[in-house]
Amino acid sequence: MKQQEYEKTWTRFDRLPGSNTFSRYTKIVPLAGETVKVMLDIFVEEVPTIKVNNFSVVEPKFLLSLYGIKHSSDRCFAVQIAHQLLQQGINPVRHPEMSNYQQFISQ
Repeated sequence: MKQQEYEKTWTRFDRLPGSNTFSRYTKIVPLAGETVKVMLDIFVEEVPTIKVNNFSVVEPKFLLSLYGIKHSSDRCFAVQIAHQLLQQGINPVRHPEMSNYQQFISQ
């Protein structure tokens, strides 16, 4: 992660017993004249996965179940959009709506 210029970021889970199963890394990236923060949350445990473009990714419904329990960013735009799609029976993986944050930015 350091080679990609990500820094380990402290979370409330770092002080808990067994905290070696979760790490957060962040990086500030310029994008269209602004800067955005990219956060990568890494869970080290057995989880259900699906294949997307030859990559194994965490099954969306399981991943979203961690928010509010193991992860505190349940107000994240992408999390809210994924929840909405799943409630409609739509798989959020590669869905174009996942990158449409306009409804949150205009609030």
